[in-house]
Formats: sequence, C-alpha cells, structure tokens
Amino acid sequence: MTAAIEMPAPSLGEQLAALYQPSITDFPALKVNGVDSESYSIEVPNAVYHSDRTGVSCSQLKNLLQSPAHFHAAMNALRKASTGSQNIGTALHTAVLEPHLFDSSTAVWDGGTRSGAKWKEFASQHHGKIIFTPAEMKTVRGMCDAVNNYVIPNHPGVLLGELIAKGESEKTIYWRDQETGIMCKIRVDCLVNPLISFDLKTVGDARLDGFLKTQALKLDYDFQAAMYFCGVKAFTGHDLPFCFIPVETDEPHGVQLQETGPGSQFFENGMRKFRYALRTLKKCRETGVWPGYQNTYNRLDEIPKYAVFQAPDALD
Repeated sequence: MTAAIEMPAPSLGEQLAALYQPSITDFPALKVNGVDSESYSIEVPNAVYHSDRTGVSCSQLKNLLQSPAHFHAAMNALRKASTGSQNIGTALHTAVLEPHLFDSSTAVWDGGTRSGAKWKEFASQHHGKIIFTPAEMKTVRGMCDAVNNYVIPNHPGVLLGELIAKGESEKTIYWRDQETGIMCKIRVDCLVNPLISFDLKTVGDARLDGFLKTQALKLDYDFQAAMYFCGVKAFTGHDLPFCFIPVETDEPHGVQLQETGPGSQFFENGMRKFRYALRTLKKCRETGVWPGYQNTYNRLDEIPKYAVFQAPDALD
C-alpha cells in the first residue's frame, strides 16, 4: 500500500496561490444569483476562472478518480504550458463561442522556423496571442465553419451556429453541493436556457463509437456531463440536456451532436463518478489525509471486447 499523505495545514503552494493568484472575489465582475440560494454566475476571464480557488472544477475533481494524492498534487502544481493541439482547441472555442475576440487573440506566422530576429520581433509584437502557421489557422477556420454550418437534425434550416449565437458563451457558474457542502464551479461553453447546454470538443472521430472509445470514456466526459448538469440545474432550476459538439480536426471536419442526460447509462455512470469524487474530497479535507494508490500489484488479464484481435480470413 502507498502511504497516505497527511496535510493538516495548507501547503506552501496553496498559500502562494492565495497570495498571488486572482480570485473572483478580487475581480470587479457582474454577479447574478441563481435559483439555489448559494448558486450564482459571474463574468470573469478564463484565466481568472482557472486560478480561482473559491470552488472546485471538473478537471480538478477528476484527479480524485486516480487518487486523493493525485488531486492534492494537481491542486498545488503550476499550470502546464499549452500544447499545439490544445492551442487549436482554445482558438476554436474563441472562434465559435466568442468570435469578436478571435482576431485579437491569434496571429499567423508564415516565416518558417521560429527563430532569428524576425521571429523574435513578431513574437514580441503579438505577445499573449496564440501564434499559428497558415496551415494551423486554416484548420481552425475550417473547424469553425463546420460547427457553425452544421444543420441540426429534425430542424431543417436551423444551423448550430445560429443556436449558439442565441446562448450565453463561457458561462461561469458556482454552486454549493447540498450533500457535501463543497463549493463547485463550471464554465459552460454555451448555455441556451431553457433549452440545452453545449460543450465543444476537438476529436479525431466524431462518430458515436469513435467518440466513446477514443475520448469520451477515456477522458471522463461522463463525469463532466453529470457535473455540468448539476451546476446548470442549481443556477437555472431546469433539467437541461447536456450536448457535446465533437468536431474532427482533420478535413472535412465532420461534426456530430452527442446528447446525454438523466436515465442514460453514460450519464448515470458519470454521476456515480461525480458523487464519489465529492464524498472523497469531503473526507480528505476533514481528515487532512490524501491517500495514494492502495493496490500497486496487478495481473494483466481481461481486455475490453473491442480490443480483442480477430485475425482476418487466410488468403487463398
């Protein structure tokens, strides 16, 4: 067994975070109270949302599925620099959800290798922006067009981009979980109240089977769907379906809508994960103990049915 981590007092990382990271309480933003007594939405930049410690987010809570020790380490770690694929995802979110900010947050470098005096001058002029190659920018714009021009099934003539434009983008919601007393936070890509909430995903395969196998289950999107459903309900008072918008990074940038909600196996599995994470966090905070892995010796045996290799028929 891995020894538990005992942390009865705030770590140095937590103390430094409290001192130097911006909080929603420090930010002059518009705050709107929700239906639940301790729920509200607030308009803050993405960086402030991620650094704020008033509530715990989905990406943070997911670490508890690995172990409390992993959660504790992640909460005290510095944010990692974004990768190329993450930059494309970030830019796509801006292009689709906040198009008025796209040109001021991105730039295109067509000078080849990112070195030398010209590159340094260009990077300095566009400090703080995501800098793409022409090919990368073409990908972002192509994905954006694919999402905006997607025709919603059973609603001829209704484009997804038009529906998104009617909603509230990057909707930040805080609420207190009634069972555990833990303050939670979410940042909904697009909330079209009282119809639906959307979450945009860049994927390799937008089809249902591909989306489930390659990303949705691997990255605990079921957890996200359940947590976001709870947050939206606490704020709006409505049981709104949660819908992923997977868009493929490669041409022709296929798009499919994958909706979930109470009653579906996917959603209920995510709800079990969410409740487990909150209950575990409550216990760890009360005891000051953050255990790591409990079983560290395993036997490799069964594999999922979809991973079982079936040899093709022998060639004649």
